[in-house]
Amino acid sequence: MVKQQGLRQAGAFMLFLEKVENGFLGLILMIMTVLVLAQVYFRFFTEGSLTWSEELSRFLMIWMTFLGSVVALRRNEHIQIDNLIKSKRVSNGVRTVILILRSCLMIGFLVSMFYGTLTLMQITGFQRSPSMGLSMTYVYAVIPISSLFMVIYALIDLIKNTRANNQPLSQKTADNTIQEEMVQ
Repeated sequence: MVKQQGLRQAGAFMLFLEKVENGFLGLILMIMTVLVLAQVYFRFFTEGSLTWSEELSRFLMIWMTFLGSVVALRRNEHIQIDNLIKSKRVSNGVRTVILILRSCLMIGFLVSMFYGTLTLMQITGFQRSPSMGLSMTYVYAVIPISSLFMVIYALIDLIKNTRANNQPLSQKTADNTIQEEMVQ
């Protein structure tokens, strides 16, 4: 009973994260679209321009790229060489070791990227963007944020890969995972 309640809470948290990520990406895309259209309007119809819109659009594109990478990891849609994982010649034990090794390497890289970016943010914290005067720390902040989310998903995959079925959790949607875990 306690296990099922914990699984339900974890599944609900995963659904919440998924909705927040998707909503935030949609909001960024909408803001970028409005900014670019406003810039086109001002350039062609008023013969003036918004000096800050291109810069803000660029910064939002950076945020969208890194947060989109989180979504791609959650869905297991990053580019990967999966010949060994999908090969019928490889035993389940070897497949499990490969998946665990993949998750561990990914976590190591993401943790390194997290701490490296925190150092970068301390060094470049005084820099300001040219037209908006925005601290570049806000632009770089997406890297540790996305790294943290990707570590969460990689840890979930690692836990799932140490179990018996060898299918990464991120290949399933959070809805399917909740339903499957509640049935077991």
